[in-house]
Amino acid sequence: MMTRSTVAVARRALVLATLLTAACDLPTSAPKVQTTWVIPIAGDSVSANSLLPAGVTVAADTLITSVPAYHGAHTLGQLCAACTQPVYAPVPAFTGAVTDTVPLPANVQAVTLDAAVRIPVAVTHEFGFDPLHPSATAQGTLTLTLSANGAVLAADTVVGGAPWTRGSSLTLPLTVPAGATIAGPLTVRATIATPAGDPALIDPSAALDVDVPQVFIRAGSAVAQLQSQPLLPMHFSVDPSSVSPNARNRVQSGVLDLIVNNPVTASGTLSLNFVGNSAALITPRTVALSGRAVDTLQVPFATADIQALLVRQLVQVTVSGTVSGSGADHLVSFRPGLTISVRPSLTVTTNF
Repeated sequence: MMTRSTVAVARRALVLATLLTAACDLPTSAPKVQTTWVIPIAGDSVSANSLLPAGVTVAADTLITSVPAYHGAHTLGQLCAACTQPVYAPVPAFTGAVTDTVPLPANVQAVTLDAAVRIPVAVTHEFGFDPLHPSATAQGTLTLTLSANGAVLAADTVVGGAPWTRGSSLTLPLTVPAGATIAGPLTVRATIATPAGDPALIDPSAALDVDVPQVFIRAGSAVAQLQSQPLLPMHFSVDPSSVSPNARNRVQSGVLDLIVNNPVTASGTLSLNFVGNSAALITPRTVALSGRAVDTLQVPFATADIQALLVRQLVQVTVSGTVSGSGADHLVSFRPGLTISVRPSLTVTTNF
């Protein structure tokens, strides 16, 4: 049986044991404090015009490109199925068409017109008869159609009209309206419908030529192929002076955040070079540009690298690289005035 004195002794022993246990949990050193420093940095930007394909320029806030000059050579035999051999005979009635493909500049897939464009198409024949006047009373027709990717952009027709003599050209101006999109190469189709006429020399090898001169186009936008094109360098400076000297000596890590505004949605690899007093400070870094309109990229630094940067009074950073259009076709959309920009910030973590 426990007496009152025995209980008192037990209580004192329990209190003493509790104090001894608590004493073992007391800190033996000063606590460590982690601090974060965010260094604001002025960014930079470059014009996306440098990525335009050859044959496309920018002037007065519009894209300038052109339809190249084109010559298409055909024959009467392509129009007239009944004209199979040279013969002097009454002109048979026939309707036939020839088609020519006029390319856009290399790597340009489509343009949307900022202003109407007039494309004169000239047709010249060497037939032994006038296909629009095969007799004194008969009248034929010439129809010219301009299309792209199956969409008709402009058309015009001549019915009879002035004599169309051998070796002469008949020119029809085809006007494509503002806002129209020329997607892919232009297709020029010349259709001649000739009624039966008087006797004449019918030679299936007689020439029919279609000519389109070079025509300049003002476009509000263009879709073009972009593949492995160098991006103009962007530059910015890091001033570590906002981080106290004591904190610089205790820096543990750092992260350079880059917000890239990329309106052409190009993708590729960007290289970052860090220079101080004309000498490389650390190994260059590379980051992947994903092709999003706004991309957030991060460049982490280990302790040695971030310390090498912070001991300098000023660090010059250059961002450069090679970019391509995203997807299998590497297509991007251009508009006048587009810029690619980078907004950087540096976050530094220290321990005290």
